Parts: sequence; structure tokens; C-alpha cells
Amino acid sequence: MPLKLGSLALAPLFGVALGLGFPPYDFWFLSFGAITGLLIVSFRLTWGWRLLIWWVAGSSFFLFLMPWLRVVGSDAWVAASLALALWWALASIGVGLVMRLPAAPIWLASVLTSFEILKSRWPFDGFPWGQFAYPLSETFLANYLPFVASLGLTWVGLLICSSIAWVLRPSNLASQAAKWPWLVTAGALWLLPLPLGVITQSSSEASQTRGSIDVAMIQGNVPEPGLDFNSRRQQVLNNHLDLSGQLAKQIREGLSVKPDLVIWPENSSDIDPLASQSVNAAISEIVDELDAPTLVGAVVQDSSDPDKVLNAGILWRPQVGDSEVYIKQHPVLFGEFVPFRPLLTRLIGRFERVPRDFGKGDTPGVFNIGGVPVGDVICFEVADDAVVRNTVRAGAQVLIVQTNNATYNLLGQTEQQLQISKVRAQEFDRYVLVAATSGISAVVDNTGEVLTQTEELTPAIIEANVPTYEFQTFSARFGHSITVILLFLGMLGVVLGVLKALGRPTRS
Repeated sequence: MPLKLGSLALAPLFGVALGLGFPPYDFWFLSFGAITGLLIVSFRLTWGWRLLIWWVAGSSFFLFLMPWLRVVGSDAWVAASLALALWWALASIGVGLVMRLPAAPIWLASVLTSFEILKSRWPFDGFPWGQFAYPLSETFLANYLPFVASLGLTWVGLLICSSIAWVLRPSNLASQAAKWPWLVTAGALWLLPLPLGVITQSSSEASQTRGSIDVAMIQGNVPEPGLDFNSRRQQVLNNHLDLSGQLAKQIREGLSVKPDLVIWPENSSDIDPLASQSVNAAISEIVDELDAPTLVGAVVQDSSDPDKVLNAGILWRPQVGDSEVYIKQHPVLFGEFVPFRPLLTRLIGRFERVPRDFGKGDTPGVFNIGGVPVGDVICFEVADDAVVRNTVRAGAQVLIVQTNNATYNLLGQTEQQLQISKVRAQEFDRYVLVAATSGISAVVDNTGEVLTQTEELTPAIIEANVPTYEFQTFSARFGHSITVILLFLGMLGVVLGVLKALGRPTRS
């Protein structure tokens, strides 16, 4: 019992330590220690205690990772964290099943990765926030990303943790000699990124099209952050119109280079510019003045369903007006759609703030800007590896993230999303341009380095010359297959663990 109670007392510390690996803290080494420690104590626990301790650790992790959800409500923050931790509880069952299989560290990493895949995709399209690969992008292990994708890096990181945990596990489970191969495995996984980095750099240099585009991003800001950030929709629109007018003046005076593309963020026009003639005319006027294609983030009516709206990136062309539209494919649960709406809106009044659900797009957003294919993803979609991968596979040579984090400004969420953008830059060997309504807007190069970023809640214009790349990394071409293989390995481990447990003689 002391061992069990001691492990239970450590569980919240493991969760917090893992959370400290993410922004705004970035103590990535604590993430390794948290998972390794959790596995070590798991080797000596019974099924029920293991499940409880993993659920407590998972709850602590999500509570620590997402305090920004308190803006929505403390009940939502706690409920979401406890619910997401159920995936950890389920993963603990898989851990118990595979820990005595041959080559157990491989099965442990595979089981944990497979449950991360499931959490990222189900239910309601999943929640990929908090993936173990994200803090690893701050280390040289990021050199794995172009080859194994973000979920593959998650598996590599977890294999390092499970190998170390296997070496440090209670000695009565195996001989000391059996531990050395896993110590060597952990060391090899640390050293392999060194030659991979050389390969990545040479292939990246070879893949550059020797071209570039000039871009300008407009961060117009909002009247106030929080849930009511867009209560004055006209003011938010005016902020972006005025700042774009300032840019046009700088271009006329020779203080700025005329861009090939101007980028407005998500929600820069929450007054439907396809339905409002005055808004459409105002945007067309400023685009003509800029004399540059302008990507506008807007909320528009779903023409196929009067009860739904769409989160869109609309490309405005000079003298043409609105021409091409990208529709967000992965709306945010409870932020952009409410499942079981009739029931939940009666129980939780705050869901009335989402009066209509957002529909889904079904095609990647790629726009041709002067012969350069430019890819667009909207806000939360940057965390969906499949959406970004499909955009790159559709030909995008530069990636844009139109985002609006005004609800969560100054609470750490913006830094966490920027970290994910850095992962995508490394994974797909592309510059990533983050255009945020109220910050953080940023230019991230293809190595994951942030070249420029804005302050939050501050109007700003970012101007940049962005190199274009056309080579598609192994992760872009085979990322889906990598995901399927990792999911299969995890589920296979569970099946083998069940068969081994059923075949073991029971005590009378």
C-alpha cells in the first residue's frame, strides 16, 4: 500500500512536469522525465492502481497545459481535462498488457502512440493538442520530423522513455544483462538525428525553387480579448482596413515593397463580405489600392445549409474582387460546433455563444500567387497533421496559418499554437506564415526558427521575403502510412498482450 499511495502522490507531479515541457515554459527535458517516471512506477502496480494513476497524471497534465480554457469557464476547463485524461487511463491498460512482452519498450511506445493517434482523431474529429512531439521540436530530435512526421517523432521520444524506464525498472523482473540492449537503443535514438540533420539540410537546399514571394501580414487587433473579442465586428474589420491603408501609403511613399500577397487573419471580417455589399466594396477598394492579392479571413453563410456558417479564407484580387475561397476542414469542438446541441445548450447556457454550427470544407486550400502555389490552413487546423500534409501534397510551396486567438490572448495558448507551427515547418520543409488577428503573428522558416513575431494585442504589419520550396519530404509523402503503421503496431501489441495474459496459468 505505501508504494501505491506514493505512486498516486507522484502522479500529479508527473502530469505537471510533462506540461512544463510546453510553452510558455519549454523545459522539454522534464517531459522525458515525466513519461519515464510514470512508466517506472507502472511496472509495480496492479491494474486498478495503474489506471487511476495514469488518469490522475493525465488530468494534471491537461489542467496545467490548458489554463486558457478558464476563459470559457472553470467547469469547461476541468471537464475537458478530466475527459481527455480518459485516453491516458485507457492507454494504461495497454501498458499493462504489453509490459511483459518480448521487446517491451517497442510495444510500450507503440501503444502510447496509438492512443495519441486515437485521441487526435476521435470523437468529433479529435483533439491533437499536447502531442509529445511538440516539445521535442525544440531539441535536435526535430531532425526526425521530415522523415517520420510528428507522430513518428512522438513514437521515437516515447521509445527513448520506455527504453530508459526498462533499464531502471525493478531488477526482479529481468536480469541486468537484458537491460543493456535498451540502453544502447536509447543512446542510438539520441545520436541518429545528427546525420539526419545533414541529410535534411542538403535536401532542403536542393529543393528550393530559387524563387520567393514578398508578403505582408496585417495584425489589426481587436477592441478587447476574451469571449467577446468580436462583439464589435465592424471595429475589427475597420482595424484591418485602416492598417492595410497604412501599408498602401507606405508602398506609395517607397517605404515598403509592394507585396505579392497581403494576408489578413482569421475573423478579420466576421461580417459576411459575400453577403454585405458595403463590406465587399470596402475590401475591394483597399485591395485595389494595395494592388496586390489579399487573403481575407471571414465568416460566411453556408449556401448549402441555412443553419450553418463557414470559416473561410477568401482571396481578393485587384480589379476582380473575391475570387477563390478555402473553407476550414476541421472546425473546433464547442468553439465552432456543438454536438448534441438541443441537450447541451439547455444544460450549459454558454453554448448559446455558438448560435450556429460551422460547416466543413473538403478540399485543401491552395492559391496560385504569381505562379507560386500557396497553402492556407485556418487556426486549429495547424494541429491536424493530415490537413497540413494534404495541403503540402496539393502543391503548396509556402504555408499560411490564418488564426484568431483573441479569446485566449496572454494566457499561453498563442505560444503553444506557434510551437505547433514550428513543428509543421520542420516536418514539411516549408516556411510557415502565421497571421493572427491580435497576435502572435510570425514568420517561421523551414528549420522551425521564428524569424519575426509580433506582440499580442498590438496592431502590427509584418513584411517578409519568403523563399519557396517544392520538394516533398518523406513525411509529406508517407505521413498517412506512418500513422496507420503506428496505430497498427499499438493495437497489435494490445492483442498480443491479451493473448499472453489468457495463456498464463492462473493461481488457485
